[in-house]
Amino acid sequence: MISGEEVSLENPWRKTTESENYKFDRLTDECEKLYMKDIGSGDFILACLKKNKSWDFYWATPKKNELVPLAEEIKEEITPPN
Repeated sequence: MISGEEVSLENPWRKTTESENYKFDRLTDECEKLYMKDIGSGDFILACLKKNKSWDFYWATPKKNELVPLAEEIKEEITPPN
């Protein structure tokens, strides 16, 4: 997430599709479950439930093939999927 950039986190979490899992294959081996939230402009926040049962979050821009871990202060503001 770019510092100071406003994004909407109001959209619900949803499970990734098989096609999306292919796009984010770097994470699918690490994650027991992978969810995504559309935040607009073709960007998403990914929620990855790790094998140790902790959540990790990523900023994803599939059209640019970008996947960036979110900073700790941003992660603290995100509620993981149920």
